[in-house]
Amino acid sequence: GRPVTLTAVVSPSSATGSVTFYDGTTVLGTVAVVKGQAELTTLFLPPGASSLKAYYTGDSNDGPSTSASLIQNVNVRPGGGFQAPVNYGAG
Repeated sequence: GRPVTLTAVVSPSSATGSVTFYDGTTVLGTVAVVKGQAELTTLFLPPGASSLKAYYTGDSNDGPSTSASLIQNVNVRPGGGFQAPVNYGAG
């Protein structure tokens, strides 16, 4: 339930195009490269081990490429909630 920001750094910093972020084969999102970086903030990482990678589409000067996969463990953290009800006597 908390946002996670994924960042891909593309060389050279003058590169344009876009980066698609994946969790395994699931697309998390596609964002434009700006000043050699692409950042995606997502809430869609399920609990457990995620295999994250980024795919750069390339541009007219730079070829496409895929990052190495990074395993990230997402742990479930109990959220806040209501306590058990309490009865109070009047008076």
